Amino acid sequence: MRKSRLTLIFGTVFFLISTAMAPRAMAQELATDEPTRIELNSGSILLGDISGASAGKISFKSKSAGLVIIPIERVVRIRIPKSVVIKFLDGRVIRVPEFEAGLDPFEVITENGAKAYSLIDIDAVNPEDWLLGRGIHSTGKVRLSWEKQSGNTEKNELDYNFNASWENLKSRWKIRGEGELHSASNEKTSDKFTIVGKTDRFLTGHQKGSHIGTNILYETDEFSELKSRYILGLYYGKQWYTSPKFKFLFEPGLAFVGESRENTDKERYPALSWEIEINSNLLGVGTETTLTQNGIQNLDNFDDIILNTLLVIQFPLISKFTLDTSFKFEYDSGVPATIDKMDETIKLGIGYRW
Repeated sequence: MRKSRLTLIFGTVFFLISTAMAPRAMAQELATDEPTRIELNSGSILLGDISGASAGKISFKSKSAGLVIIPIERVVRIRIPKSVVIKFLDGRVIRVPEFEAGLDPFEVITENGAKAYSLIDIDAVNPEDWLLGRGIHSTGKVRLSWEKQSGNTEKNELDYNFNASWENLKSRWKIRGEGELHSASNEKTSDKFTIVGKTDRFLTGHQKGSHIGTNILYETDEFSELKSRYILGLYYGKQWYTSPKFKFLFEPGLAFVGESRENTDKERYPALSWEIEINSNLLGVGTETTLTQNGIQNLDNFDDIILNTLLVIQFPLISKFTLDTSFKFEYDSGVPATIDKMDETIKLGIGYRW
C-alpha cells in the first residue's frame, strides 16, 4: 500500500514538473527556429539564416530569394535570435546569445569600459577559426583531361592543371601548375610543364585592399622552339571587388626573365609584368567562371610581349567534382617568323575542388 502511494506521489510530481517545463521547452524550440531578420534601407525585409559576413558583405540565405550577398551599408537593422560570434574591424571579437542592432550605435562592454560600435564596424559574423587568427585556410583545384585512341592510330593525351593556396590574416601562399603528356604510336609528341609559386603579404587587412608579393615561374617544353623560361618577379596587388558575382584582382610589377630557345643564345632581360584575375558565379550557384591573364613586356625590346589568357568555366557535378571547360590563348611575339605567334587550346575535363 505504501509502495503504491509513493509511486502515485512521484508520478504526480513528475507529471506536474513535465507540464510546467513543456511550455518553456516549446518556447526555446520556437526561439531556436526563429529566422534571422534583416531590414534594408529600401524598406525590404528578409527572413532566413545568415551564413556569415566578411569584407563588408553579408551572406544570407533568404526564404524567398535564396542565397544573396548584401552590402552591410544597405542594412538598417538586423536581428539574429541565436548565439553568434561577431568580429569587428578593430579586431575585437564577442560572442552573444543573440544579436540585434540598428542604425544607432550600440555599446560593447570591454575591459577598458564601454565602447560604441555600429553595423558598418562589423568585419565578420560567425567567422572561421583562421579569420580569428587561429590556423591556416587552404583551398585548391585539380583538373584532368585524358584522351586515348586505338586502332589505325594509337594516341594517348593527358592534360593536367592544379592550383592551391594557403592563407592567414597576414600572408598568402599560392602554387599552380599545368602540363601535357602526349604520345602517338608509342612515340612521345608533347612534354610540357609550367609551375608558378607566389607569396603575398597583406598591407591593409585580409582581402580588403592591397598586398605586395613575389613570384617565380619555370616552364619547359621538350617539343617546342622555346626550350625553357624562368621569371622572377616583384609586384603590388589589389583586390578591387570581392562579391561572388564579380571578383577582380590586379597585380602589376617588375620581373627578370631568362629564356632558352632552339638555335639561339640564352636571353635575359628586365620586364614589366601583370596578372589579372576575374571570378564570377553569374552562371548560377555552384558554378565558377574564371578569366586569368598573365603578361610580360620586354623592357629591352618593346616589340617583344608575352600574353597568356585562360578562361575556365566550372559546372558542379557531385560532391566536390566539377565539369570544366577551358579556353587558352598563348601569344608570344618572340618566336621566329615561321612559327605562329598565337596558340589556341580548348579542353574539356573533370575537376575536383576543396
